[in-house]
Order: sequence, then C-alpha cells, then structure tokens
Amino acid sequence: MRNSLPHHPRAFNKVKRVAGIPDSASLSNEESDNVGLYKRKTDVVFNFGEEYPLLRITVKSFSPTAGYNHIGRKALSVFCAENRIKASDHKFLESLFLRKAKAPRGRRTHLVEVGEQDRVRQIFNHTEAGASALLGADHPQIFAVYCIEKSTWHLYDIQKQVLPIIRQSTITFTTTGRNIVLGDYIVLQRKGSQAGEHSGGHPITDIRHRANDVQVKMRVKRFFDEVEPLAYFVL
Repeated sequence: MRNSLPHHPRAFNKVKRVAGIPDSASLSNEESDNVGLYKRKTDVVFNFGEEYPLLRITVKSFSPTAGYNHIGRKALSVFCAENRIKASDHKFLESLFLRKAKAPRGRRTHLVEVGEQDRVRQIFNHTEAGASALLGADHPQIFAVYCIEKSTWHLYDIQKQVLPIIRQSTITFTTTGRNIVLGDYIVLQRKGSQAGEHSGGHPITDIRHRANDVQVKMRVKRFFDEVEPLAYFVL
C-alpha cells in the first residue's frame, strides 16, 4: 500500500479527496510512513505538507484460507470501559471468558450458551465495538483491504462506506464457538491461544492473563466480496 498506491493516480486521487486533499497536491519530502510497527491503528500515513491534512489508511489483508483479520485486542476491563458497559455486565462477560479459560485443553466450550444469548444481546445492543476498534485513536479516513490471491486492493471511505455497515445492531452467534457477531462483519471473542502469550505472571484462570483479552475480528474477505469499493487497483 505504502509503495503502490501513489503509482495508481485514479485510486490515489479518490482517496485524497476523502481527506479533503486536492488531486494536484504532491507528497511532501517525508512521503509516506508505515506506522504499523508502532502498534498504532493506522498502518500508513501520507503527508502532503502543512497545508493539507494527513491521509491515514488502515490496512487489512486476507488469504484464501483465512477470511478474518483482527482489528482490535484489549483487556476486558479496558474494552468494557471504552464501550460503557456497566459493572454488572462486565462481571457477567468476565464469567464467560473465565469459563472458557478453565475448560480442559482440547474440549470445545462455547463462549455464550443459548440461555445466555439474550443478556449478551442486551449488553451489546447499544455499543459500537466494531467502529471503535476500527477507528482506534488515529481515526483513519480510508480502509484498505488486500486480497492476496487476486493481488487486488479495495479502498473504502470509512465514514460513508464502512461505519454505517459495521454499526448494524443485529447480534448473532457463530456456530462453532458461539462467539458474538455484531452485524454481518464484526466478531467478538476471547483471545485464547496460550502459546507465546505474556501472562504478566497471572495464571490462565486470572482475567488479567493476556489469553483472556477481548479480540475484535472482521470478516474482511466477506466485506471485500460484498461491498463495492470507492476505488481499487491491481498490483
């Protein structure tokens, strides 16, 4: 994205206009910056000088075998605070996470059992967990999705094309793990996968263990296939 987008002027000009940058504006001497390594939400920033705003793009990709990509991960306490989830509901969600944490390795355990689904719907009915995870602190203007198999980029206006879709209030559950699905494209789950996790000295049955974080995932392949992009280009 960082190196290829400026070489596709029709697509580049379309995304520049989203940020209020004229087609004629040229990149500053700083050109573009890949900031993903610094754990910011925006992956690429294009600088056109002090006269214009930064063009910030958050980037996701998918392969034929992996249609999901994570857009956020936080401790449950932080997630609940940011999404204004009340204390009693926070404790309820914590109990669901710890139930999975305590399950014997290899045993399939649902995050949300059938009898718990109505309460989970009530908790998330008025949140925008997908939107807050995608925007982060940087509030990128463009969402870029790369299809590895087709070597194709799809570019979307976050405010006009992405947020209205991922703010859908329908709440369902995945078939296998009964993870929480917000709308058509956002999935909330316990992070799991203890291997390589930095626990901070906490056991897996402690909610502070990193495996008990909330992971927000997006069905990026489905989004790529179903939502008409603002612009696209092929490498």
